[in-house]
Amino acid sequence: MKCVCIQYVEAIAKMKAEGYAPVRTLHLSFVPDEEVGGLMGMALFVNTDTFRNLNVGLALDEGLANPTDNFTVFYGERAVWWLKVIAEGPVGHGSRFIKNTAIDKILASAQRFLNYRATQEALLAESGAHGNCLKLGDVTTINLTMLHSGVTADGGKTYSLNCIPSKAEAGFDIRLPPTVDLAKFEDLLKVSVIPNASMVLLRLNMLFIPDAGMDQRRRGLLRVCMLSASKLGDVH
Repeated sequence: MKCVCIQYVEAIAKMKAEGYAPVRTLHLSFVPDEEVGGLMGMALFVNTDTFRNLNVGLALDEGLANPTDNFTVFYGERAVWWLKVIAEGPVGHGSRFIKNTAIDKILASAQRFLNYRATQEALLAESGAHGNCLKLGDVTTINLTMLHSGVTADGGKTYSLNCIPSKAEAGFDIRLPPTVDLAKFEDLLKVSVIPNASMVLLRLNMLFIPDAGMDQRRRGLLRVCMLSASKLGDVH
């Protein structure tokens, strides 16, 4: 959240004005492309000598704002996968019944992904029943974010609606919790893509799995919260 970024700036300005000198140097970094994976932003920066020379011990991202005095802790960050499905098929005139078209294939694949999405949404909706307390970070989300096809002669300004296209594409945003077996899920994706269609998979980040030091870091955060009269909210 951008509001958290300005809170960092204001907090540091306040500390400087009060003459506070931290044991470790505090750095603020503002890089582009966070919403699209950071491949042209933070991913490039961390591979530079400038970043290595900072000797970073702890990093905080922009996070989420909390209107109360609680600190909400998130530790099960989901992996981000972007998937594109590409299908090809016979062409023909819109007045005919053409079988196995690219559109048929792409819709069939998309429906399989959306069916799996519905099962995950149902799990989250049923949370709380029979001791099942799931949060959004505990389930896999799949969203159809792009559909593209058609026959055009002017770069997409207009389309020939009486022509069956030879190619169709669909794009999906997928978020996977740490509890998912990535290899098995990728196999599931391959099965969901119908024959004669292909897929392109982009893995944007690796899963962060809580380690043995998580409790120690949580206790440290608890101490800071107690000193600042704040509370540690729900852990996600």
